[in-house]
Amino acid sequence: MKRTTAALAGIGAATLVLAGCTAEPDTSAGTAEEISIVVAQYSTGTEGYWKEIIADFNKQYPDVKVDLQVLDWGNLNPTVNTLIQTKQYPDILNITNYQDYASAGLLYRADEVLSKDVIDDLLPAFKANGEMDGELYGIPFIASANVMYYNVDLLEQAGVEVPTTFDELLAACDAVKKLPGDVATYALSLGATGGTGTAAAWVFAGGGELYEDGQWTIDSDTNVDTFQYLQDLAAAGCTQPNPGQTNTGDGTWPLFAQGKAAMVYAPLGNVPGFMDPVRDAGLKVEATTHPTNNGAKPSILGIQDNLMAFKKPGNQKLVQELLGRFYAADQYAAIAKTEGLFPLTQSALAVSLADPDLGLTQDDVDLLNSARFYPNQPGWAAANARLKSDIGLAVVPGADVKQVLTAIQDAAVAG
Repeated sequence: MKRTTAALAGIGAATLVLAGCTAEPDTSAGTAEEISIVVAQYSTGTEGYWKEIIADFNKQYPDVKVDLQVLDWGNLNPTVNTLIQTKQYPDILNITNYQDYASAGLLYRADEVLSKDVIDDLLPAFKANGEMDGELYGIPFIASANVMYYNVDLLEQAGVEVPTTFDELLAACDAVKKLPGDVATYALSLGATGGTGTAAAWVFAGGGELYEDGQWTIDSDTNVDTFQYLQDLAAAGCTQPNPGQTNTGDGTWPLFAQGKAAMVYAPLGNVPGFMDPVRDAGLKVEATTHPTNNGAKPSILGIQDNLMAFKKPGNQKLVQELLGRFYAADQYAAIAKTEGLFPLTQSALAVSLADPDLGLTQDDVDLLNSARFYPNQPGWAAANARLKSDIGLAVVPGADVKQVLTAIQDAAVAG
């Protein structure tokens, strides 16, 4: 499947303005005559996809006008902030951050606008990521996921199994370094592009957290140990040179496609920027989770965009009807072809699995169910910016890892 992972990353960086917007809307009026939908443009097919749903909706509700706004990435966040500030709330909004709106009492709970069958059909990990105080407000919309790919032939030539622990990765390095051609065991990308995702994947693999029990934990002892391990990995020649300055798309991915790296962090599925060169080179590759430490449960990094429904007079039934059409299995599964991203219900994934053109496998679905996520907390945007600029410093030979991580955590705390 072709997946637009960069688009997902962009939608999550919104700065949401809610000053003066804490009064809960009155929804007691009759039926609205117009409803609005504001969504991000993931591809050239986005508008047509939604218009198909709206056309079906208007067969039952011909007198209801549906105002659809499909906004590019440069206009999405400013437009949404303006709508919220002026209290011109959309009925349905597609963005990542829902917590601010839910805290202000502006959103319906999912069970007020979705059937129980649809809610129960959502992938558990992604549903949990849309919950606040035990209630689902951020309705899972679409996702991408990032995993560890490995070159099957290189590991076989080195005589090693796919490493599942930190110690096994070090042992595999000793064997891979003996291969001809100066092959990196793991292509490590901690540069400005891809560094945040790579860092988060390794944090979770090392048994750490970025935020836990109401506190930022970026500079925890566990995380310091993980990045010291990565620094040592680089110093031992198990990565490519200068991993702290290496990006994904123009660095580690080409290295992997050239057969110069045995393992790499990359998006799950048939993302053209990563997978096309790999296929062109005729490489045999497989996806899996990163090696773990400290008893961590194997996981992948999920990036999720949500839908949310705003409380407005007379709109509840109409929102229910629109979302019911969107989440119908065949209709929802079509988003995989339209946008190249994963639908997030079991039934839609089953439809996608049956479509040979998508190349989706049960292994992909199993990996999706292990997804972990960036913190949905105030301060993450600041932490993300500092991670992009500074996380590579943690693997510079002799660097004080604790100092690097504390600076990033301080940025998160300051917001």
